[in-house]
Amino acid sequence: MDGGIAVCKVGRLRELLGHLCQNGFEHHVAMARTHCAEALQEAISKYLGWDLYHHK
Repeated sequence: MDGGIAVCKVGRLRELLGHLCQNGFEHHVAMARTHCAEALQEAISKYLGWDLYHHK
């Protein structure tokens, strides 16, 4: 198996899943053990042109 398996708590999960389904996002996610979402979102959006959703 490639990748890993993790269990985590996601606040407002129902809202997040609704957004993913209604906007055609893939179900894949990425996790990091630090607070870096804002920097990653800026870099990925600006340099790769990908649409991201930052669930706060």
